[in-house]
Amino acid sequence: MEGIAKVHVDAWKTTYKGIVPDACLDTLTYEEKITLWNQVLADSHQTVFMTENQKGKMISFTGGGKTKANKQESSGYLIAIYILKESRR
Repeated sequence: MEGIAKVHVDAWKTTYKGIVPDACLDTLTYEEKITLWNQVLADSHQTVFMTENQKGKMISFTGGGKTKANKQESSGYLIAIYILKESRR
């Protein structure tokens, strides 16, 4: 969870700087996001795909899953796309 938390917090702080107040961004912590993602991934309807660079450092993730009410195999939803600033093109 540490990798997901780091990408989540770091991506927010770079992507939303100037959009979200700094006071809000300054409150984001890795520990808070570790707890969040442990809870999210405990739900069997959730899936996360992570990407690492050639050195094995996590640089992005996407998260989503199937809705509990939806019975179709080919449908679901996307909840998050986070990419570290230095890895974007």
